[in-house]
Amino acid sequence: MVARYGSASVAYENREAIKEEINKEVEAAYKVEESKEKKDSYSRGAVVSRKITFEVKDPTVVPCEYKSVDEKIIRAAVNINKDMIVAGKFSIPGVEFTIDKGVSLR
Repeated sequence: MVARYGSASVAYENREAIKEEINKEVEAAYKVEESKEKKDSYSRGAVVSRKITFEVKDPTVVPCEYKSVDEKIIRAAVNINKDMIVAGKFSIPGVEFTIDKGVSLR
């Protein structure tokens, strides 16, 4: 540092700026090295991949387009409440029940 900034006291006074400068140099070196690694790995037939994982921390704030309906739970509710559905006394908001009648002979 002394060779680069002239004296230890000057380097100490400018330590925050020096930290930022060093961080930028390290990031730039890392990007160059990462770029070289990708080129090297592709040339050897290997593929560099990234795996992104996630964990839902609060499902109440997840937008609707990222939620799905669990049809197994709805089917279970239908099976338990068949008579009430036919009588019109059971409903699930956003779900329409259709009653199809059929005859089977044995």
